[in-house]
Formats: sequence, C-alpha cells, structure tokens
Amino acid sequence: TTAIPVGKYTTAVDLVAVGTTVEPIDTAATNSGEIVRNGTTLKFPALSSGKNTTTYLQLVNTGALNAPMTTECFLSDGTTVAGLSDTVPANTTYRNTLDKVCPTDTAKVQSAVLTLAVPEGNVNGTLMRKEAITGVMTYVNASAGNE
Repeated sequence: TTAIPVGKYTTAVDLVAVGTTVEPIDTAATNSGEIVRNGTTLKFPALSSGKNTTTYLQLVNTGALNAPMTTECFLSDGTTVAGLSDTVPANTTYRNTLDKVCPTDTAKVQSAVLTLAVPEGNVNGTLMRKEAITGVMTYVNASAGNE
C-alpha cells in the first residue's frame, strides 16, 4: 500500500480514438473530478497570548503511526498565514507554544486549524495557558475537546 498525503487531487481521463467508423472525439484529457484525502482536523478557535501569558497547544497521538501536521493561522486583520509544519510522533504527547505554531505576531492570532495526516481519533488536542507570574496552567478546553 501507498500512503496518500493529505491534499486535493484532480483526476483526468484520456480518451483514445478506437477507429474511423465512429464519431470523432476530442482526445484531450478531460477532468473527471477531485479526490480529497482528509486527515484529522483540530480547530483551536480562541487563541490568544496576552501579556505575561504563554499559550500552548498540546497534541496527544495515540496511534501507531507518526502524524505529519500542517497549520493554518487566522489573524485579527482577516488574513491567513501558514504556520508550523511538523510531525507528532506515534504514541507521544507533543507540546509547542503559540509563537512556534503560528510564527507571526501572536497578538494578532485569533485561531488556528491543524491538519494531521492520520485517521480521525488518533490525535487529540488541548489548548493551555500558563501565567508567567503565578505559574498557574489553565486547560482551556480540557473537557470540551476540539471539533
């Protein structure tokens, strides 16, 4: 078997003339549709990193395969920027700070979508915030989970 990376693929059909006794055809390749290979998508809708606060994204990969990951970061001015591309190793917990996941002005980051090339349910995510002064860690969505 061959693993198909997460992405959108276009299929095409090449038509071939079989003889001269049939109607002429256009033998140019014809688009026959798209195949969308989805992985697991984790949405972090309320990201912020205030003064004296560090925001962490923690991912737990319970699967037997590494989970390649891409990130899309949504900013307050309406733009979208590519974030971190990385891999969450199999059977591990992965934690990274917001400024590493969305390497841009973190004050502008409003949300992020992480797409992982593994079956749904193998990776779970939690958003955490740590206060620098008190050291208190808050699990923002520990009971609700992600979409």
